Amino acid sequence: KYKYVPRERLFAAPLPEPADGDSGATGRATSNDLAARKSALTKSMYQCKAKCMTVKVAGLGAVHEDSGLQESGVVLQENGKVYSETMSLADVRTDTNSYYILQLIHQTAKNRYHVFRKWGRIGTTIGGSKLERLPKAEAIAEFEWQFLDKTGFDFSQR
Repeated sequence: KYKYVPRERLFAAPLPEPADGDSGATGRATSNDLAARKSALTKSMYQCKAKCMTVKVAGLGAVHEDSGLQESGVVLQENGKVYSETMSLADVRTDTNSYYILQLIHQTAKNRYHVFRKWGRIGTTIGGSKLERLPKAEAIAEFEWQFLDKTGFDFSQR
């Protein structure tokens, strides 16, 4: 659960001590102080390397390439539900910025069902993935349980 934090509190880091003769001695921030603070806030300890991918869309969803099933599978669509979700969590207090991808993939030629999960931190290589082959009913139950576990909401009521 998240609590609202006013924007001015997010940038409430103490200003650097003004040098002698600096206009900051009045207690007001100078433009140099603000620029230094902004620069410090925008620097990241992680390096991001963009990656391009080709996506094959079948129906209302695209099978994630990391599943290895994008050529032979489709995202399951049943009873008006599309079993593909991408979730993110961002919390500036704890410096959390993560994602979670959840898909139920149907290999139509072999009539097999797979639950694919991928997770990690945005902008890093931290994360992992898992692909499970299950009977259809178990795959649907596993997908819906994972959705409930990650969001606190029932998949049918999203």
